[in-house]
Amino acid sequence: MKMCTKEQADEGTCKTKRCKTNDECISGLCYSNTCITEQPVYVCTGTEGYDRHLLKCKKRNYMKCDSDNECISSDCSDGYCKIHKVVDHSIRDNVTPMLINVLGFPFMLYALLKTMVAIIKKIDVSEDGESKKDSKDKESKKESKEKETEKETKEKETKKESKEKETKTE
Repeated sequence: MKMCTKEQADEGTCKTKRCKTNDECISGLCYSNTCITEQPVYVCTGTEGYDRHLLKCKKRNYMKCDSDNECISSDCSDGYCKIHKVVDHSIRDNVTPMLINVLGFPFMLYALLKTMVAIIKKIDVSEDGESKKDSKDKESKKESKEKETEKETKEKETKKESKEKETKTE
């Protein structure tokens, strides 16, 4: 998406991919085999720091400018926005994020394992694969059946005894 001004194309200070027709250029202007623009082209990016939710729109490389703050590269030289300056970052710029990663990972791993153990304890799976709650439910159902069977047996015995008493009294 590189475009030059007409003056830059005439001076030979800005080159783009060679074009033959206007259709080949995003600006719609092909001049001397160079894509040119008559209007400044702006590039928008997210801002850094506390204003991350905002966009800043500034002139792209090779557009006319009067000061550094007009250019996306923050470099206005000889009246044109230049390519973004390469900044040499020292190791101090990378120490804090590195420490956060190095120290934060074991803590996160510990928290994850602790949570998993708590979940497993809550489920409390027995050896046969059933949870204790399921086992208790089965046991209580079994006990209920046994009590019902016992009750029925006692009722039968009571009926049998009362029949025997009736038979004896006759």
